Amino acid sequence: MKGTYIAVIIMTLVVAVAVGYGFWVMGSPWAIRGYKLDATRMTDFSEIQNITQDYYDTKYSLPDSLATLASSSYGVYYAEQNVFTDPDTQAFYDYKTTGSTSYQLCATFAASSQDEANYNGSSLLYLGTGEAQQHSKGYDCITYSVTGVQNPYSPDNYFFGASSTVASTTYGY
Repeated sequence: MKGTYIAVIIMTLVVAVAVGYGFWVMGSPWAIRGYKLDATRMTDFSEIQNITQDYYDTKYSLPDSLATLASSSYGVYYAEQNVFTDPDTQAFYDYKTTGSTSYQLCATFAASSQDEANYNGSSLLYLGTGEAQQHSKGYDCITYSVTGVQNPYSPDNYFFGASSTVASTTYGY
């Protein structure tokens, strides 16, 4: 009888140690959930970056807000996919213009990008950026810039001294 109790206690300790070791190696379920939410946020940021570039290429200005971008012809599909909203809170990400061609996207991150890279065992290259996007734990903003497309309706193109180059295209028919 006493041997049974000792065996139960030993087995309980073995299971507890195994579970603790699993959390230590893999991370807690809450941490893993946070990493996945952050990965979704950064994928959303990449999509927003591409949509903002498309918007800028035709409107020659940045949108006033993410709501403006979401309701534009470029953003309707992505709005249905919840790209403009945080996967945890369902609120719009914060969007701030910082110049005529630059803006920031902000969110509350569950972990720093460094912590996530340590968990994944690699540096994080988020989709579409081609470079590591660093963010801190908690509320943080990432700055993006659109690449310039010359506005054909800009007054600079119609005043004296302005030059424009027209490229001829041969189609080989």
